[in-house]
Amino acid sequence: MTIRVAVASRYLNRKSGKTAKSVFKSLTEAITNSDDSYRRLIQKGLLQENNIYPIQILYEKKTKCFKIIDQAEGLTNSDMEEKFSEYGKDTSGSSEGLGVRGLFGQGISDVLFFHKNGVIRSIVDKTLYVCKFIKNNKGEWLIDPKQTNTRVDKVLRQSLGITPGNGTVVSFELSEKSRKPHKFVEELENYYMLRFILSDPHRQVSYIEANGNKPPNERMLHYDWPDGEVLVQRDEELTFQKFSPVTVKIEIRRAPEPLANQQNGLLVFDDKKAVYALSMFGFQNSPGIERIFGTVQLTGIRSIITEMMNQKDPEEILNDDRSGFNTEHEFYCSLETLLKPIIEPFIRNEPKVVDEQDHLSPEQRENQKKALKALDDLYEQLVDVTLITKPQSTQKAPEAGLEFDRSQIKTTVNKYYGLGLNINTDLVPLNSTIELRSSNSNVIVQPELFTVEKEMMTQITALARKHITIKGLKVGETAIIDATAGNIKSTVQIEVLEEEQLTTDSMAFASDEISARMNHSSKAVLVINTDKIPIGSLVKLYSNSKELNLTLDQIPLIAEQIDHDEIAIVKVPFATGGISNGTITAVWQQYQASVLVHVVDSTVDTPKAPTAVFKDWQFDSLGNFQCSYMPDTGLLKVNRDHPLNRIYFSENPTKESVSNSPLASVYLAELLLGVALDFMITKKWRKDLDSGFDPLAKNDPHGYITSYLRAKKLEIGTLFHSIFVDQKLIQRYRVLESTLRESNKS
Repeated sequence: MTIRVAVASRYLNRKSGKTAKSVFKSLTEAITNSDDSYRRLIQKGLLQENNIYPIQILYEKKTKCFKIIDQAEGLTNSDMEEKFSEYGKDTSGSSEGLGVRGLFGQGISDVLFFHKNGVIRSIVDKTLYVCKFIKNNKGEWLIDPKQTNTRVDKVLRQSLGITPGNGTVVSFELSEKSRKPHKFVEELENYYMLRFILSDPHRQVSYIEANGNKPPNERMLHYDWPDGEVLVQRDEELTFQKFSPVTVKIEIRRAPEPLANQQNGLLVFDDKKAVYALSMFGFQNSPGIERIFGTVQLTGIRSIITEMMNQKDPEEILNDDRSGFNTEHEFYCSLETLLKPIIEPFIRNEPKVVDEQDHLSPEQRENQKKALKALDDLYEQLVDVTLITKPQSTQKAPEAGLEFDRSQIKTTVNKYYGLGLNINTDLVPLNSTIELRSSNSNVIVQPELFTVEKEMMTQITALARKHITIKGLKVGETAIIDATAGNIKSTVQIEVLEEEQLTTDSMAFASDEISARMNHSSKAVLVINTDKIPIGSLVKLYSNSKELNLTLDQIPLIAEQIDHDEIAIVKVPFATGGISNGTITAVWQQYQASVLVHVVDSTVDTPKAPTAVFKDWQFDSLGNFQCSYMPDTGLLKVNRDHPLNRIYFSENPTKESVSNSPLASVYLAELLLGVALDFMITKKWRKDLDSGFDPLAKNDPHGYITSYLRAKKLEIGTLFHSIFVDQKLIQRYRVLESTLRESNKS
């Protein structure tokens, strides 16, 4: 008999599925439940505290089914009815004073209703209990908990993975709205909400992947906390409204090197080690933040969260989707106000690499850094943009007047995406104004306004195209982007995801360039759109270097390689010889993709790529070049020997001497701006040429590059100059010039 799930009052307006869309959050809910079950048994004296207790994550690749298995309490049919028949009810044991991580224990309902075929199977006292989670055609949530008559024997236990004793299996098949990324195990192992469980010496968490009749792959998951210099350890008290003060225990550290896999930031948790957030409280974009990490423990926060969620007008301190704090809530604002002055000194005092010969003032150095950051931001918008255009959309002018290349897209948070807008100039003529507007401030679109110009016309009759960029600022947000010209309108729906999604219109390698150690085996990642290159196709592989030996000369495209939507991720194995540069090319009919491989010495450490595209500038000798950009180091180099540069910078210029001269500073800023724009717009032209994204890139390369240079110089030139050049110096120069002019008159 099925039971309709009631909704607790504080969740009446809650949208289901926010948590479950992320496969990592889905697994976190089930893993945390298993961990809490062990903790309850230990607290009741039914298990030994110092023993090691297992949690298994089993993934069946063919069915995309996850199973999370423990050997803990188990659940009877009445337990399941009690826990899951009312959504939002406190069932974790938190309110009973038990030392569990879960706050309300209802996240698993989100997971099992959101995904497909959600089931809990449990053995308690040699009896099997099963509860199915059903979402009917009316959108109602139903559970079907029952005690089965199935005999609990050795065969059944082996099929469930529960050894003699009690235990639970939570299983679900991934929804089409969720996906398992190709770096899944690495990302799961570093996922911030699981760090306490995966670093607990008394938990043995394993990941087992089964693929048909092949032997399963098993890996033990473990998280190692990074090492670093202790910058601060202190306790504070946070007073909030009528509640007892919250004890805030802060530890901030600095790692010797930048931290990978989002390990930087402050992990916020309570006295039960329930993780609430990974945050930098407003400093997430500050220079050097990639080395700062630590913890913020909040003791006494649970009672505040509970009371505020259960009051007549519920208030949620934590976001619905378990993504962290509701940053608009008064509690978070109070916490941020407390922590910011403690964090800020260690951000500002981040050690900087300083050229001893260039004695810039701290203000000059900081301003130049900000100016180069502005160039980096423009590079990201122009070049580090994922193109999601479908070439077939350019075949004819849209009958409705305006049409985006796609009606809906999924984006990764804080990544730029490029989308084509097709314009029928018979209906929206040249010189018309088109307005772009987002329904959500957390999803931005650029430009917001533009004019239909002759340069946008393609070789197809009456068809013009405009390149727009979209960026989502917050995970889980959705938006509608409108393009409007008078009464003519087109829309595209945007969804912002947490995990990066590789995508392509046809076929492309994940990176333009990769490095591989000499005399080693390696792999390149090839991304294929199966709408263009169907399953069953044989993709041919070529190498132009004897030092790059392909393991296969062709790779069959199979369904198991599909990662999300119509996109397949294919590993291209190869072996390296001696140090060299070479290209691997993949070909299928008219589609082709290449990756440049740098084979490097295996006995030395490969230099790390700069964290910024335009990292710094310096003087150097460059032959006939006046100024040049070095992509391998991220340096903009100015030729001290060039005749024109000598006129403005003197014979032996330094950063200090140039930065203290108004004339030299302006000239230098113009040089750096010109070279940086030339580099990024050329990169953009090549990308648009290869993708067919912008017809002008192929039809008129000179016009394409010239128009972009003109537009972007106008857009960023004033900003770059105003930041890079010392404005106090310019002001003093103007005063002096005015004084001299008046003196000459007299």
